[in-house]
Amino acid sequence: MVAVENVRKAFRGPHGEVAALSTANLRVERGEFVVIRGPSGSGKTTLLLAIGGMQRPSAGRIMVEETDIYALGEKERSRFRAEKIGFVFQMFHLVPYLNTLENVLMARTGGDRGRQARKAGELLDRLGLSGRTYHRPAELSAGERQRTAVARAMFNRPPLILADEPTGNLDPENATEVFEHLATYNKQGATVIVVTHGGTAEPYADRVIHLRDGLLER
Repeated sequence: MVAVENVRKAFRGPHGEVAALSTANLRVERGEFVVIRGPSGSGKTTLLLAIGGMQRPSAGRIMVEETDIYALGEKERSRFRAEKIGFVFQMFHLVPYLNTLENVLMARTGGDRGRQARKAGELLDRLGLSGRTYHRPAELSAGERQRTAVARAMFNRPPLILADEPTGNLDPENATEVFEHLATYNKQGATVIVVTHGGTAEPYADRVIHLRDGLLER
């Protein structure tokens, strides 16, 4: 499902090159729920963005669904990402002038809009947001905003969900609710990879991997 092979990522800083990832190797099988833990600055987000086709590695190869994602052209990679990968971010990344339904529909890749809107409405209902369909992000609680982001990530039924500190801005009750929804989606056959500095996600994980100073530790 996901194979990270000898991946290295370095950034240029004012005092030279800074390694964010040092020869990372990871294999995640289809249907796994994997948690990658590490402190701030350990390279977690860099790794997740690289897996998601949003951060080209300095060296190495990343395979998703048996596709070398950085061998694809930019347009092909964007299409692949839209169809195969759902993202959940700590800061929600909702469009402020769109309502909940419209934010979820941002993930649509085609098809009849009316049918897609009904599908989005059903998904929002399952995530407990049926009463917030036409509210804008500023009118939602933090938990509701993150559940909207989760709904958007799931909308196209992607086989892979990548979540970057998805509960970092939530209280324990809302954090549990978000992970319950991710776990339910995982049980339907999807692969879920969560990066976090805390342990809230661990009860849902098949595996927990630690990342320190750009190095993955089993």
